[in-house]
Amino acid sequence: MTGIKHEEVIRPAAKAGSWYTKESMCISLTFFCFSKGEKVQPLGALKKKKNLKKKKNATAKQLSEEMNTWLKSAKVGVEGQVKAVISPHAGYSFSGATGAHSYIHMLRHKRREEIKRIFVLGPDHCGATHGKTSRCLLSGCTRWQTPHGDVTIDVDTNKELLKTGYFSKLTLKEDASEHSIEMCIPYIAYVMKGCNYAIVPMMVGHLHDRDFDKLAPVLAKYFDDERTFFVISSDFCHWGKHYDYMPLPKDLPFVFQLANNNNNNNNKDKDKDRNEEKTKEKRHHNDDDDDNDDDNDDDYDDDYDDDNDDDYDEDDNQRSANKKTSHNDSNNGKEIWEFIQAMDHIGMGHIERLSFPDFRKYLEHTGNTICGEYPLSLMLK
Repeated sequence: MTGIKHEEVIRPAAKAGSWYTKESMCISLTFFCFSKGEKVQPLGALKKKKNLKKKKNATAKQLSEEMNTWLKSAKVGVEGQVKAVISPHAGYSFSGATGAHSYIHMLRHKRREEIKRIFVLGPDHCGATHGKTSRCLLSGCTRWQTPHGDVTIDVDTNKELLKTGYFSKLTLKEDASEHSIEMCIPYIAYVMKGCNYAIVPMMVGHLHDRDFDKLAPVLAKYFDDERTFFVISSDFCHWGKHYDYMPLPKDLPFVFQLANNNNNNNNKDKDKDRNEEKTKEKRHHNDDDDDNDDDNDDDYDDDYDDDNDDDYDEDDNQRSANKKTSHNDSNNGKEIWEFIQAMDHIGMGHIERLSFPDFRKYLEHTGNTICGEYPLSLMLK
């Protein structure tokens, strides 16, 4: 019995040439028509084939050089085996260098060649999930076009997910309209060059508690697979009239105190690691000193705990802020960018601690316009 081949459907690089270096003019000049798996091009495109190939090579090389430069400057921020990264999705001129700090962990992954499946979770900017029963939508394509070459979409995994009843397919128009996932794929294609893998692009819409409860166990199966990697596409605070979000420091007075607490917690993490190393050294040299450093972790045990310390008590924080900044203006002497940075760092702290409830509570209290809040929350869940 002969197996049925999947009909080829290419997801075009819709943002190439505007959000990142364009691979060639073939996106606008070539019409792809698929019949029995064969690619058919119009006569005009065939005549330009040689010129297009030269241009494609030149522009693909340019993007490769840009990514190579960004990755060379990136730092590996996490030791050990990384399972997931968060990537920004603005145009590469704005986010390329920042994204490199995430993708460097894929490039230097000790088992990079063993990664066979990469989930790419992104938010819905185009409204594709609005009014639909399924809040998570999958690409209906079989390949994804990038300047570095096409990337295979994991059709078999998509079929498994669709069988759960919690997912639906995107139309090609909806798929091509969303930029959050697209901005991740060229980077993935570059750092995974030469590897045999497939991607699972997933648009995540507005989720309720019941949705998290249903979806998290489904994705956990894949997360536990050592050959699977996750990329979460998200920018953080969007501040301004266009986003209907313009809080000032005086509106959320607890932000700076929480940011300080977050920094202290990060320092405690580092102190704990250093103390553990010292303890190991002492035990290695003198077994009688096993309990000498037991008290080193006492402070760390008090790490962010809402039950013991209500960090969101606005009255207490307001009183504390007033004591320190009573001589300053209504913004507590802080610039807007400092306020936004502090607020974002609080959320990042909850993500670093893998705390789903704290992250959700933080979003509820601040209203921070993190566009990838649902993909991020689903990952934490």
